[in-house]
Amino acid sequence: MKATNVFALIGSLETGLTKSLGFMFVHNKELLRRFLKLLVYQRKSSQWLKMMEVEVEVPDQHGRTDIELKIGNYLCLILEGKVGGNLPSKEQLERYSRKLMGFKGLKKLVVVTEVDSGDWLRKEIFQDQKHLAGLPEEDVHFLTWQELHENFFNYLDLNDELDRQFEDYLEEMIMQNEILVVSADPNLKYGEEDVYFFRKLHMYWYSINTIKKRHNYIALYLPKEFKGEQGIQEVAKIIRYELCSLDQLGIPEDSNYYKERKKDDAGKPEYYKLVLGKPIKLPQKIKKSRGKRVRNWTTTFEKLLRAKYADELL
Repeated sequence: MKATNVFALIGSLETGLTKSLGFMFVHNKELLRRFLKLLVYQRKSSQWLKMMEVEVEVPDQHGRTDIELKIGNYLCLILEGKVGGNLPSKEQLERYSRKLMGFKGLKKLVVVTEVDSGDWLRKEIFQDQKHLAGLPEEDVHFLTWQELHENFFNYLDLNDELDRQFEDYLEEMIMQNEILVVSADPNLKYGEEDVYFFRKLHMYWYSINTIKKRHNYIALYLPKEFKGEQGIQEVAKIIRYELCSLDQLGIPEDSNYYKERKKDDAGKPEYYKLVLGKPIKLPQKIKKSRGKRVRNWTTTFEKLLRAKYADELL
């Protein structure tokens, strides 16, 4: 994103998004009203706008909160934002809940992530109880950045420079967290030990023609040739791209893949090696595609966490 967009200069992706959202709540009251409506505060949202105080990165004795919306002793909302595959821990949310439980007025904890709006994350948090450190389940609200984008879009004044830049910024951030789904090449006849070696080091390589640098995450679809398991079991953040030749990829010279492609490669840097972060294990394995060939698909975390079959990622 160009440096002419002021929101792109704020900081890292996660803190940048939450700081930008807090600023826009002050700049555009209609966005704040729409946000309150999402939290089932529809009737009172309009009259609260003039009284609402918006604070970002509020420190406390245990750390900080991303955004706090307050009306004196009457209302307190804490918003926690996560991007990509990052999810708040139960301990982190319990800390926010305890802070809210010390507030006597209306209160709500709002969690904004890239995953579905509560179906999966809510089950993880409330599987054994109906409260979070005393805060009732109905006072914990889950949203996605995509939901906010769709909810705000028609209420942004694109003739207003800041509104227009925020729209561009939010859309760009959502696009960057799309996931590239690629199918492992079934022509690779590695044994289980060799496959585990690549997975253990969290590295994978793929043709340069199939890489789109806007993707920050990758999900690897394994056909039955790999350990006899088909489907997707995890997703990982792409830490960096390293342009490599076929020799530099460390592929055994006696492998079919090396023999078939060496004559075309001729030692040129024709491939990206993807250095991946720690894999994020999915709550359920995504089974093989039903009649569709998995090849360079783009999907989202929401679909990845809901899908039972790979073709549902499209």
